[in-house]
Amino acid sequence: MRLPAYTFSNVQANHTISAAFTPITFTLTASAGTGGSISPSGTVTVNQGASQSFTITPNSGFLVSTVTVDGVNQGAITTYTFSNVTANHTIKRHVRTYWQFNDHSQCRHRRIHQSVRQRHC
Repeated sequence: MRLPAYTFSNVQANHTISAAFTPITFTLTASAGTGGSISPSGTVTVNQGASQSFTITPNSGFLVSTVTVDGVNQGAITTYTFSNVTANHTIKRHVRTYWQFNDHSQCRHRRIHQSVRQRHC
C-alpha cells in the first residue's frame, strides 16, 4: 500500500521519520486425504516471490493417481514446486489402491497405471 508523501513544514529543529514494512504473503493449501501424505500439509504461508516445494508420498498399498494444482491435473507426480508465488494456491493429492496380483492374467482386467503393470504384471 502506498502512502501519500509527508512534508515537514517550517523546519527549525531536527525531526525523525520512520516507516515499518510488512511482507506481502500468500497461502498455499495442501491436502492429501487418506492413503498417503503431502508434506508440508495444511496451510503454508509464503512471502510474495518466494518458492515452496511439496512432496507427495503414497502409503503402502496405494499409488499416486493424480495431483491437482488449483484444480488442474498435474499427473501422477511426487513433487511439485510453486515458484515466484504471487497468489493463493491449492494442491491436492489423489490416490488409488494398488493390488499385487499372483496371476498375471488378472492385470488385463484391472485398471492399473501402465508403469505399475509393466513392473508388477
